[in-house]
Amino acid sequence: VEATEALNNKRSETRACDGDTATFYHSVQGDYEEGVLNPNLTLKLDGTYRITNITVVNVYTGDFCKSHASKCTERLEGAEVGVLTDSDEETFKLCEEVNVTSNILTADAQTYPIKCGEEGVKGNQLRVRLKDDSKILMIAEISAEGYM
Repeated sequence: VEATEALNNKRSETRACDGDTATFYHSVQGDYEEGVLNPNLTLKLDGTYRITNITVVNVYTGDFCKSHASKCTERLEGAEVGVLTDSDEETFKLCEEVNVTSNILTADAQTYPIKCGEEGVKGNQLRVRLKDDSKILMIAEISAEGYM
């Protein structure tokens, strides 16, 4: 399954699906005065697939992470990971939430496999979103497995 474009942001979105966990994506923080907050990443796939697994790699590099490991890794805690069946926001199907289990700053320790059920979820977009819209979403990598 290949992602073709990020749909909602203009800040380093291609780094979220470039195969390099040393680079990272972060959401554009909205305007607090306007009430526009958008801590999510939506990636359009190259077709419609039945997604069975999504892998999210949390950020683990950079100066902030080196000096604040737990604050760095815990930013992804509780993020909802799922599939959109079309561009309508109401069609988001939650696969699982991220449960951060480690503050160790390595790609292996910060890789979170997300299951989308035995049958998978049919859709053409992936989404990672934070329920707390006062935070910035930061991930190192996202990938998906599925079939047509």
